[in-house]
Amino acid sequence: MYLSCYQFWTLMAFNTAFSGSLNDGYFFYINTIELLSFLFIRTRSSIKYFPKFITMANLMFLYYVNSYMYACQFEALTLLQNFTFLVLCYFLHEYEFEAVNTWNPFGSWTPTENNPRCGYHHMFLGAEYSTGFDVFSMAMPLRFRETFNNGSRSAFELLT
Repeated sequence: MYLSCYQFWTLMAFNTAFSGSLNDGYFFYINTIELLSFLFIRTRSSIKYFPKFITMANLMFLYYVNSYMYACQFEALTLLQNFTFLVLCYFLHEYEFEAVNTWNPFGSWTPTENNPRCGYHHMFLGAEYSTGFDVFSMAMPLRFRETFNNGSRSAFELLT
C-alpha cells in the first residue's frame, strides 16, 4: 500500500524527467512541514495564512520542476525548504511567541493545553464537506470554538 501511494504521488507530482532522489527529498520535506505545523501553528492568524503561503510555494516549485527538462531541481528544493523555514520562523515570532508570552493566560483565545488551537477548518458540520483535497479547503472560512456543537452526537450522526 505504501509503495503504491509512493508511486502514485511521484507520478502525480513529477514528470518523467526529474533528478534522482528529488521525490524522496520533497516527500520528506512535506512530512516535516506537516509535523512542524501540527506542533507549532496554533493561533488563528497562523492557521489561516501559513498553509496558504506554503501551498503557493509548493505549487511554484512543482510548476518549475515540471516545466523544464534540466532545471536546477535540487537547488529549487533547497530554496523551497529555506523559504518555508523562514515563513515558519516569521509566524512563530510574530504570532505564536506573542500568544504564549503576552496574551491573557485566562483568555479564551490564548492557546493552552485545554484549548490548543484558536481557529479550525471544521469541515464536518459545514456545507462544504466532501469537497476533496485540502487545496480546495483553502477558500473555506475559518471557524472558532463557539461555532462547535457541544452535543454528544457521534460522527456518523453528524454526517447523516
